Amino acid sequence: MADHARSQPLRSFVRRLRQASAGDARRLRTEVAKGGVVLMVRQLMFVIFSAAGALVTTRIIGPSEYGIYVTALSIHLFVAGVFGLGVQAYLIRGPETADDRVFDIASTFLVTLGVACGLGEAALVLLVGKSLGIGAAIPILVLMATTLAAQLAGAPALARLDRQFEYERAALVDLAGLACYYTMAISLAFLGWGAWALATGWTAQQAANLVGYHLAARWCPRRAWDWGVLRKMVGYSTAWAASGWIWQARSLVNPLIVGNLLGIEAVGFVSLAQRLVDMVCFTRPIAWRVAMAAFARVQNEPRKLVRAIEDGMELQALAIGPPLIIFAAFGRDLVGSVFGERWLPAFAVYPFVALASFGIVLFTLHSSALSVYGRNLAVALANGVGLVVFATGTYLLISTLGVKAIGVADVLALSSAAILDWNFRRRVGSPSYLRSLPLVASVAAALALSEFTRWAALLPLLALVWPGTWRRLNSYLPNPAV
Repeated sequence: MADHARSQPLRSFVRRLRQASAGDARRLRTEVAKGGVVLMVRQLMFVIFSAAGALVTTRIIGPSEYGIYVTALSIHLFVAGVFGLGVQAYLIRGPETADDRVFDIASTFLVTLGVACGLGEAALVLLVGKSLGIGAAIPILVLMATTLAAQLAGAPALARLDRQFEYERAALVDLAGLACYYTMAISLAFLGWGAWALATGWTAQQAANLVGYHLAARWCPRRAWDWGVLRKMVGYSTAWAASGWIWQARSLVNPLIVGNLLGIEAVGFVSLAQRLVDMVCFTRPIAWRVAMAAFARVQNEPRKLVRAIEDGMELQALAIGPPLIIFAAFGRDLVGSVFGERWLPAFAVYPFVALASFGIVLFTLHSSALSVYGRNLAVALANGVGLVVFATGTYLLISTLGVKAIGVADVLALSSAAILDWNFRRRVGSPSYLRSLPLVASVAAALALSEFTRWAALLPLLALVWPGTWRRLNSYLPNPAV
């Protein structure tokens, strides 16, 4: 029943897409439904595997060593996201005629860029790392910089799989890479390698993913170069990726602001809280990934798209809200007994991070739709405002609230969703939030009050006992007659 409930946002989303057009609707329905289910299973397995691995590694190495690793990883992933330039998005939903040559050009470009930028990243870190307050993470960050070319080189192969909804093969590669990561990380953690255990395991994962994606795609790239193709590719992908760069910059707030003001242990606490929320909100990347591939095919049906998003918001709240609330009510005991008492400060920030993530999830489809319609500037503006509020709020509140400041600032940054809503109404249509308001408000209130009483977890029941809610939820279930 739990898995069925979590799948409802995608099921409703796919159900609305069934009405998209006459000619290709049946094929699109099959592809999206199959892809959504595969991604759901993949993500659930990923979460279970990650949870088990994270439990072992974090308990062994402790908050300080984990904080060192997270500091290096957060900075490197931001760099990788910037220099990736969004080429993968171009290859997924770019020109319909994208052939092997286009993918070869993309692969050659990304490998060349990865080698050059990886060397630049390593040199820059060695020069200014200590002044940024990340001295302990510098050696690990240099190691990660050497893998940048391998990370970027896997993007075209993964795009080939996503373009054809071949999520099963990509899922197997992802899980195999995760197995490599935790097998090595746990083994080395027991040997006392600390942060280096995680860093070495992560490096092995990148190598496994690079080989695995190409084998799964049955494609071996060849060296190719074409300035005309590259101009189109980089022009499109840079505009698309700009909003992603701003969003990824949020990951720097923890190591650069929290780490400098509260110490490396605090970085570990915040990261664990964020990781726990990500495990609970495992449907979020699924909805975005399927939406990007499917929205591109229904760009000319805004009315149906608006209705799908209205339903999706309500069902996202139903699917993600209860697990977040349950963990907020009973997670403190779980963190203390499973991860160890030294990790308890991580739970202090959890309710705020959970509330912020809940709000973000509700507007995931808005961002995807705007990106498909080419309104990347609107998404970038919303992300930029959110980043400013998030970083400024963390810096100003940290002396008063301590580690909780980053969570409170994250909640305040939800105000940027108003920009997404305004632009969505201008370009696509005007969704109504009245139907989902009771459920969303009750979940938000339960998370906000969970720090004071566990009884707050019962608040969503006020929305669920309303007969109108049950009638709507029943309408989302598949109708065998259709």
